[in-house]
Amino acid sequence: EQGYLVLENFFEPRLLDAIAADYARLFDPHTRFDAPDHVQRLLRQDTNRIQDAWWVSKPVKKLAADERMLSLLELLYGRKAIPFQTLNFVKGTEQATHSDAIHFSSLPPRYMCGVWVALEDITERNGPLNYYPGSHKIPELRLEEFGVWAPDNEVGVGPHYPRYEDYVRAVITSRHLEQKRLTCKKGTALIWASNLLHGGCPILQPGTTRLSQVTHYYFERCLYYTPILSNSVLGEYCLKDLLDLRTGRPLKHTINGEELDLYALPNGRHRVARKGSSRALGTLMPQAAPAPEPAPAETPDPDPAPAPAVPYPDAAGHPSLATAFAGPSAHLAEVRRTVLTLIEQQARVVHAAQNVDPLEKARVLAQLCQVALAATEQ
Repeated sequence: EQGYLVLENFFEPRLLDAIAADYARLFDPHTRFDAPDHVQRLLRQDTNRIQDAWWVSKPVKKLAADERMLSLLELLYGRKAIPFQTLNFVKGTEQATHSDAIHFSSLPPRYMCGVWVALEDITERNGPLNYYPGSHKIPELRLEEFGVWAPDNEVGVGPHYPRYEDYVRAVITSRHLEQKRLTCKKGTALIWASNLLHGGCPILQPGTTRLSQVTHYYFERCLYYTPILSNSVLGEYCLKDLLDLRTGRPLKHTINGEELDLYALPNGRHRVARKGSSRALGTLMPQAAPAPEPAPAETPDPDPAPAPAVPYPDAAGHPSLATAFAGPSAHLAEVRRTVLTLIEQQARVVHAAQNVDPLEKARVLAQLCQVALAATEQ
């Protein structure tokens, strides 16, 4: 109901102390790690935060792969949890309010969560985590709702992130969301849903630490992608190349376990289709024909001949359909273009419909696709 769960005294002090003791080595700029080059860069990109220290720290990895936590997440989500990323912090982030769903999403959606763990006592002085109960129910945001597209071959958060932060502030104000702050004892864990708005409070006492670890989890049988770098309305997904940190094996992209074909695009994204689909990328839709110029006005015939009957009732508004069906086969190409244009228009109407069950939308769109394929194959 609220999008989060606080678990006090969940982790034993001995493990937390082992992680904290490893900080001196992890944050020492002179330490050389036995890890791939891209991991070396992650470990050195920030003096306050280390990403994916699980590669080089057994205590960090043990916390992320805690079996009790994995069992609890499976109970909450109904699917097995997959830990794929860790973040270790020295002090409070003072980070602007945001939702993880703009950075981590899935198909089906919302099969992702974060778990934040206090490695020491957290007070108002050292910049506690803040969050907005119930905000996870707000619809996930897509770039096209800002009127922008994800730029090609972009990394990080992209150039439109400030507009996203403006949106979040407006949502908090307009929905009168109430902020909560997590002051807690060492060993407390906070589980939050992917779309829960959260951030970091100001550090009231400079120089204080806020030792903590965040683990991000996906769930099995999903496709995993980065929304802020995707143009999902165009079917272009920036897929995540991730590992299950327990096994070191890559996460496999499926949708509810169904195999997929992934088509790489020049802009660094992918299009997705069912495995073995013969027309995975579809057929290029023809552009709608330009409207004909209006004919010059003529003097009406005082005794006009009766209009010929159209062979199909709905074709009355589309003369090209009526003449094509009644005429020679040379008009077949024109019929195909007209049918596909009408199907495209109908698909846009279905996609834009509000307050409609997404599964029902998907069924209607699938039927339209079948009609379109049949029209092109005739």
